[in-house]
Amino acid sequence: MFTNNLSQGKIKKKQFNNIIEFAKELISKNEVENYDHNGTGPQVHPIFNLIKLLGANIPIDYGAYIIKNNPKSLPRIDTEEFLFSIVSEVNKKGEIAYNLLNEIKTTADINANLNSDLILPWVWNRDRLLQSLSRIGENRLFDFWKEDKNHRLHLWLPMGIFWVEGGNHSILTGIIQGEGKIIPKKISDISDIYKYVKCDGKYFIRIEDNEIISKVQNVEFAAIFEIGRIMIEKNICYKNIVDYSNKV
Repeated sequence: MFTNNLSQGKIKKKQFNNIIEFAKELISKNEVENYDHNGTGPQVHPIFNLIKLLGANIPIDYGAYIIKNNPKSLPRIDTEEFLFSIVSEVNKKGEIAYNLLNEIKTTADINANLNSDLILPWVWNRDRLLQSLSRIGENRLFDFWKEDKNHRLHLWLPMGIFWVEGGNHSILTGIIQGEGKIIPKKISDISDIYKYVKCDGKYFIRIEDNEIISKVQNVEFAAIFEIGRIMIEKNICYKNIVDYSNKV
């Protein structure tokens, strides 16, 4: 058992390192080829394609698992399950990660695109999923997918991750159908967390004293977390909402 766990830890770390290396190469290649993401060139930096590639299967897999197994419950798709607890103490002063989220107020037209963005609904009920799939869509009871007051998203910057806090089953339906947009209820910049937390592929660690915050539970999201650090260093942010040039 110990040997198996040790091997799994080594595999996770290697996978993590491979993802980080790929992300660095992707950003470097983009810089060499002089793409512009601030108005005159492509509007979506390729790093966001990588982030979606790493995370997009999770809600789909949850939906498929519910259909196949009809479980009584499933772990939430949230920071605690896929990163670390947002109420973890990140330094000796006792500050918690949640209090380091900087809420962003913007007048910009920010919408989550269900066809292209990384949106993470937590589907947990077979019957609700059945109702959503049967009723939402062209020529169905509720017709085309549309945003409603039950849909609540929390956008994390710089990576452009949308955590879902309401409307999970209908949002997954929109993702499957590839249509719909949602205005996030909250936008948070997590850049201050990077002053205190790092990930090595096996653990999330307090930078101040090397204390372990938690084990890595999901390699892809551990890598996405560290990709966020690289993005800040390179002043890359989802839809250019935050300018990180003064943080480098």
